[in-house]
Amino acid sequence: MNLDDVLDPVNNLFRRIVGGIELPNATGLARIDRDTMRPRVDDQRFSQRGGGARAALSIAYSLTLLNYTLQNALPSLLMVDSPQKNYGANELDKALSYRVYRRFLDLMQQRDDGVIPQS
Repeated sequence: MNLDDVLDPVNNLFRRIVGGIELPNATGLARIDRDTMRPRVDDQRFSQRGGGARAALSIAYSLTLLNYTLQNALPSLLMVDSPQKNYGANELDKALSYRVYRRFLDLMQQRDDGVIPQS
């Protein structure tokens, strides 16, 4: 197995999860950078995104890795520390936060129902 064998399905999952949370000002070009293994959206490095977007991307990245481990019978545990950190108090950030949590709950419900999203 080489890196592309893992990175291709991980990128597919990541794109779907980022698309599902409707990240503001994103066109859907989401991927994991091959060199750094960090999230990129619209060719922006993780550090170039705003605080709320970084928080959402961090959770999307974690959900991606969790889903990949579930699909491939690897040990899995997801612990998110301070998930609300860096979200602002404006309506756009509140809506983004809601969509992130909704996506998280949807994925966990699918898992409980025995449906693990495929890449």
